[in-house]
Amino acid sequence: MSILCADPLWSAYALADRQPQLAPYCRWLLPAQEDEAGVVLLFNGLTPPVLFAAGSSTGVAAALAGERLPDAVYLSVLPEHLPAMALHCEWSELRPMWRMVLVGPPPVVALPASYHFRPLKQVDLSAVEALFAHGGPFTPDAFAAHQLELGPFYAAVDADGRLAAIGGTHVVDPQHSICALGNFYTRPDCRGQGLATALLGVLVAQLRASRITTIVLNVDQRNRAAERIYRRSGFAIHCGYFEGLATLRRPQVDLVGIDSRCGGL
Repeated sequence: MSILCADPLWSAYALADRQPQLAPYCRWLLPAQEDEAGVVLLFNGLTPPVLFAAGSSTGVAAALAGERLPDAVYLSVLPEHLPAMALHCEWSELRPMWRMVLVGPPPVVALPASYHFRPLKQVDLSAVEALFAHGGPFTPDAFAAHQLELGPFYAAVDADGRLAAIGGTHVVDPQHSICALGNFYTRPDCRGQGLATALLGVLVAQLRASRITTIVLNVDQRNRAAERIYRRSGFAIHCGYFEGLATLRRPQVDLVGIDSRCGGL
């Protein structure tokens, strides 16, 4: 779909989701008229399904026309697509997010002496879930077990063998040489030691060695500490967008309070 390539940094997830192993999770919605430039993806590999949109606002609206969405979806949309979404679903809150892209070499940061790196696989699922159970306002909420096998995932492990911090990938697409990093989380008692920065460096080094040239990630705009880490590690803001849980539409949706400036950078 050429519309995805118009902004491959925004469409990174959707481009990667076209891989054969992920295709069964995807439902693509296209406008009835070919002259409408828009596409909507419903990705069912997460619960609730993620709804992604790309293209013009009219094209996205046309792609959604006549479609019945699931009872609940997780929106991942640009500000200009919100009016089209409001015709079909409603939400109580959407989080303002940044899509960031790696533009420079990340610093090489060594782990403190009491920690070591360990790659994670599916057998580590229960340990990862236990780590996330510590909670907090920015705990990853787009994690799925299959991600542990589809791309590199690493942990910083403490002297007792427990996971202190993790970071990995949401999706890796060698064909398009693109990757989306995510699921970074540090145990509350281990924060402030540079573990996330060290994990980020290891992941980027491995991806570069695998000839992945485009590396993106998402961060909540309110998570200033994480944004600083990513900026220091060579990432820059590509665009702002919104994400959050939505349900089937109500008669009207009040968009007052949504910052139309988001995405203008």
